[in-house]
Amino acid sequence: MVPETKTPKYEIYGFVIHIISYLFFAIYLCWAYIPDTILHSIGISYYPIRYWALAIPAWLVMFVAFIYLMFFAHNLVNTPPLNSYATLTDEHALYLTEISDRYLDPDSIPEIRDIPISEVNRYVYQ
Repeated sequence: MVPETKTPKYEIYGFVIHIISYLFFAIYLCWAYIPDTILHSIGISYYPIRYWALAIPAWLVMFVAFIYLMFFAHNLVNTPPLNSYATLTDEHALYLTEISDRYLDPDSIPEIRDIPISEVNRYVYQ
């Protein structure tokens, strides 16, 4: 009878994927650095050209840079302009009320809350 393990399956899968990734990295390093004569003497005669040993990592680095730039551009496109009414408030706004202010300790840092536009205008334009 095999005892039941209490280790979750996702931890086991993660460990196996970790070991397989090291194995593939070792195969990649062997393919990239071992000369053709040694690979042919071992019996390995069919493998991709060495161009891909440099091209694939370079493409991956550029892909990551592309993702960062596209994320930044996406946020710029989807951000409303400062004079838009969408920047005033929305359904997720949290205002500090007199009741919630009453229970705060005077020495504590207050919670982050939104300031109503009428109060901002009162401070700015008076």
